[in-house]
Amino acid sequence: MRNKNIKKIMYVTSMNVIKINDKYYCSNAALPTLNRYIHNFGFIYLICRVHDKIEKNDRYFVEMPKEVEVLGESSYIKMLRPRFLNVIKSTLKNTKFIFIHFPSIPSYLVAYYAKKMNINYCSVVVGCTWDSFFNYSFIGKILAPFSFLIMKKYIRKSKYAIYVTKEFLQNRYPCYCNSINASNVYITELNEEILLKRIKKIENYKDDHIYSLATCAAVDVKFKAQEDVIKAISKLKRKGKIFNYYLAGGGDQKYLKKISRKYNVEKQVFFLGNLNNEQINNLLDKIDIYIQPSKQEGLPRAVIEAMNRACPVLGANTGGIPELIDKKYVFKKGRVNDIVKKIEEILKDDMKNVAKRNFEESSKYLSSIIDERRNNYYIKIKKENDL
Repeated sequence: MRNKNIKKIMYVTSMNVIKINDKYYCSNAALPTLNRYIHNFGFIYLICRVHDKIEKNDRYFVEMPKEVEVLGESSYIKMLRPRFLNVIKSTLKNTKFIFIHFPSIPSYLVAYYAKKMNINYCSVVVGCTWDSFFNYSFIGKILAPFSFLIMKKYIRKSKYAIYVTKEFLQNRYPCYCNSINASNVYITELNEEILLKRIKKIENYKDDHIYSLATCAAVDVKFKAQEDVIKAISKLKRKGKIFNYYLAGGGDQKYLKKISRKYNVEKQVFFLGNLNNEQINNLLDKIDIYIQPSKQEGLPRAVIEAMNRACPVLGANTGGIPELIDKKYVFKKGRVNDIVKKIEEILKDDMKNVAKRNFEESSKYLSSIIDERRNNYYIKIKKENDL
């Protein structure tokens, strides 16, 4: 039985957790961050969304570590109710420090009470709330300015801050503290064999080669914007140029399948569902170009992982994407004609040089480098807050 008087760290996030028979499960992708906090700080409170009415599936098969105490509701609306607000306030009384991942509704709630209760927190800035709301719906466009100002306020007031980007999020949501940049990407090594295989693959292209593109992202999140690529390959088809497009990611496929039928490219668009790390690497080695058309991003790990597999990459001028790839391969988000233009341009360039440049750039995101920077920052936090 845990000692209820132990001062814990609180971790606030937008992640989804599933509760089945009084046990909690999280996605594989969420586990490294949880383990990192546990390793450095011990027991933690986790504030997040908790669902108990959907079946366990392959995205949520990892049981939550025993060092985590989960507190949450199934929706953001329920989190705004007095009962859950009282849970937050009472839990904060037993909390010594908070890592608040922005943006999310619970992050704003906890930041508000943390300031009132004089509890120090570190803002972990992983995305842009303006882009998230503005590119979601008409209502989102109305809410975007308010969410933007709230997020900007609480990050500015934080004593510590970690940004996943080098410049973009820092410029949009500045803080007055000594911050660092540390992405959540986990690249363990640079394997030169991968680059050599990519170069050989490019050298063996024939005139009749059918090029393939891929995007790794949930297929039912509209701001991921895969539909823009589908429309682009339709335009290319009308020019007599055939491209296959592979979509890796979970979610309802109906909308994008409807778009692919509407634009007469349903036989060129392939839905792969959720893939594990090995399957993603196999996909990246198979394709010719990775493309990230998102209208909202922090620093997309999928782009860095593609670069680590020596993929030529195209991406929208969103979030931290322009920090990662050559500016000449950045297109304006939502502009289908610009996507078509960039696809045609990259094929005319020396793709071997593009592959080499991306592969070498990915070395900046090796886990050993990022972990050292982040761990040194944790040491500073622990020392200054007696953790």
